[in-house]
Amino acid sequence: MRSTFSKRTFLLFFIIVVPLFLNLNISGGLRFDASPFNFLGMPSLPLMLILFSGLAVLNILNFRFKTSELVFIFLVLFTLFLSFTVNQNMRSVLLAFGMVLPLFFMQLFVSLLKIAKVDFENVDFVSHFYTAISAMILIKFTTDVAFFGTVYSEYFVFSNIVIYNSFDYFPAVYILAIVLSVNNLYEKKLEKLSVLVIGVSLICSVMSYSRLFAVLAVVAVPTYIVIRSLQLRSGQIALVTSMFSIAVTIGVALLALNTTDQSLITRFSHWYSFFSSFEALDVIFPFWNAYRIEMSWGTFHNELLEIYSYYGFIFFMYLYILSNVFTSSGEYRYTLVTLLFFFLIGGLIQLNLTNPYVALIISALCSSIKCNEIGRESRVEATE
Repeated sequence: MRSTFSKRTFLLFFIIVVPLFLNLNISGGLRFDASPFNFLGMPSLPLMLILFSGLAVLNILNFRFKTSELVFIFLVLFTLFLSFTVNQNMRSVLLAFGMVLPLFFMQLFVSLLKIAKVDFENVDFVSHFYTAISAMILIKFTTDVAFFGTVYSEYFVFSNIVIYNSFDYFPAVYILAIVLSVNNLYEKKLEKLSVLVIGVSLICSVMSYSRLFAVLAVVAVPTYIVIRSLQLRSGQIALVTSMFSIAVTIGVALLALNTTDQSLITRFSHWYSFFSSFEALDVIFPFWNAYRIEMSWGTFHNELLEIYSYYGFIFFMYLYILSNVFTSSGEYRYTLVTLLFFFLIGGLIQLNLTNPYVALIISALCSSIKCNEIGRESRVEATE
């Protein structure tokens, strides 16, 4: 049984999950307080995402991708080049980055842990990741109550450290924490901490002003139980959920549904305008669509449609790669399946999996699971 605590492993995961966002406009110095309401002229990205991207470039020759992953990366870059010749839209670049990020960062995380000479055979990497994200959640909750008089704020510990898009994407960490906690209770691991994290995450999700993640937090426990009881797989979830999302998107666009909710009006109008201006060639090269070109910076607020509008049928390969990333043969298989379901279904109304911070957290989780599997294989080989 693995019980060794690795300070280096915990520290690596903790600095990954800490929501420290650096604004790219550094003309006035380093700023970590940008938000959609305090826009500084440039977007903000997770600091660790920037640092790890540099490390990934330096270590890329040591990465060992599967053939399907290499083909996917090539097709994304090739299509990005084609679309950029038609529509110089930086969002297509950010989207490509979000699509391939987990593949590169999973390789990088494993490499960093090997460089740090962590004992793969005797360390439970997922427990270290879970402890790190739990510590971050509890620290934020405690400081929000103590310093800001609320259970959920846009700040992390200090008022000059603002969580970029704290009301849209950051609450995804609570969903991830809840699902991992339920898995821990099934496996009888870290039970007291898991109950505490479920309670705090549920409260914070509901109070985060994110209607999507508030709903997902409420249904997270029963959804995990159903998926585990039915023994569903990532490939099944990816296929069924994506087909449902595609049907809903096209149906809403064609029917031009009316609603009084302003955010839904914005989303539905984008979907309708895209499909109503569709031509035959757009099926293969949707980035040539007139409305897609017209939207020089805006988003469709629909992850699968956003990917398709820039990369066409490559998004089917993206789903295949995604289902592989969210696949495990170990004790966390249903954790990954549940999270994949939530992020895909939530992708109907916002971009989740390709969001830089969410992609970074997912990469860290999947890397920790992969490291557990490497350790398990090493122990099996040692006994043979």
